[in-house]
Amino acid sequence: MRYLMIACLGAVACAETAAHTTPKACPPPAPAADLAPDTVLGTVNGAPFRRDALGEEYEAELRNLRNESLQRELHLLWVAADDAVIDALIEAEAKQQGLTAREFRRKTLEGKMALPTDEEVRAIYDANREVIDVPFEEAAPHIKRQLAEEQFAAIERTMIEELRAKADVRFKLPLPELPRFPVELGDAPVRGPAGAKVTIIEFSDFECPYCGRASQMLKKLQELYPGQLRLAFRDFPLSQHKNAHAASIAAQCAHAQKQFWPYHDLLWANSRALAAEDLRRYAGELKLDL
Repeated sequence: MRYLMIACLGAVACAETAAHTTPKACPPPAPAADLAPDTVLGTVNGAPFRRDALGEEYEAELRNLRNESLQRELHLLWVAADDAVIDALIEAEAKQQGLTAREFRRKTLEGKMALPTDEEVRAIYDANREVIDVPFEEAAPHIKRQLAEEQFAAIERTMIEELRAKADVRFKLPLPELPRFPVELGDAPVRGPAGAKVTIIEFSDFECPYCGRASQMLKKLQELYPGQLRLAFRDFPLSQHKNAHAASIAAQCAHAQKQFWPYHDLLWANSRALAAEDLRRYAGELKLDL
């Protein structure tokens, strides 16, 4: 309700201004996060109340909203710019081959497509029978379509990567000034040199599949930038993952014995087997004190 009232106040202010001046477009209001602390937001019985009277709870929420908006704006700008780059690469390659962009895509993508075989569809069905839970005849068309879509997407990615490799693509996106907050490392396990230019603090859950993918990406980044990147690990086990909390405790026990990263790698390599006996077995493989 508060947000609705703020929007309505802005509309009223615009209407009052227009009533006493030449009609024109109402200028957009400044974002709340950009207003000075002494900005007057209204009056009560003639006495003004200012931005700095809102209280820290509201200020924190405004900062979070502003931060989220800036990040979403940057993400959308990046996606749109990347799409524009792909279109430009395809147009240039098509022109070089004497084709339209549509003809080039059809030639490149459809020419490499191979319809999924009945054997492939059956193999997918058999491997996921319990999850699918419908007869094969009913599931087969959906499986075949999914396989075709995945194949099409893989061929398209390969085509785009090949076009990028031959081109000089550079981005100059304006980066917003996002809020920054100090985060203490504490006694978190750290991998990488203390003098690295960049430190990434990872908050992670050993039973979370998305965290697992992020961990692989971070490992790749350290390989790509040796000596320039330092990684710190902080536990963030989620309540819906029944083994995550115990896994984080086991990892900290390994950390106390200076074997956190080898144990960390074992947990990610076996993220679907994190029961108590599994955690002890991994510790035994590293010859830790059980």
